[in-house]
Amino acid sequence: MASHADVAPASSRPDLALRHRPYLSSRHTIESLGGSVTERLPVVKGTLDVLVLKALAWTPMHGFEITSWLEERSGDGLELDDSALYQALYRMEARGLLAAEWGRTENNRRARYYRPTSAGLAHLRDETTRWLAYARTVTEILTAPGSAAAGATGSGGVPGYISA
Repeated sequence: MASHADVAPASSRPDLALRHRPYLSSRHTIESLGGSVTERLPVVKGTLDVLVLKALAWTPMHGFEITSWLEERSGDGLELDDSALYQALYRMEARGLLAAEWGRTENNRRARYYRPTSAGLAHLRDETTRWLAYARTVTEILTAPGSAAAGATGSGGVPGYISA
């Protein structure tokens, strides 16, 4: 197996180049005081591990590369906390979902490179299936006829709110 010192950083790998796709952006716009503000979405509790595993399924990466990959892939729409990322990396390494080795970045700095183990890839598959089923179910509920997403509003024009 090649040392991580020999692995090209994700940012320099043409096969990992991500194209900007605005239709995949997770940013949302909030109307406020005569203008609109685009807000980054917080990472939903319980999803950071699976997002990190997805990033690492491409190639081994260090923390900054993982953050950059996730930000670019989300159209810069996710609010990622560095400390939460590193806690997730340490937690997943302790659970046997990740393996890590010291290597050198493209700037010749020492960094810890992470890669998923076979248990990590199995966890990614299971959690991806579970997450997609959950998202499909919630989407069906929110877009059902008569739902707020379909244009129904309740008290005071608040979507989905029905007063007693």
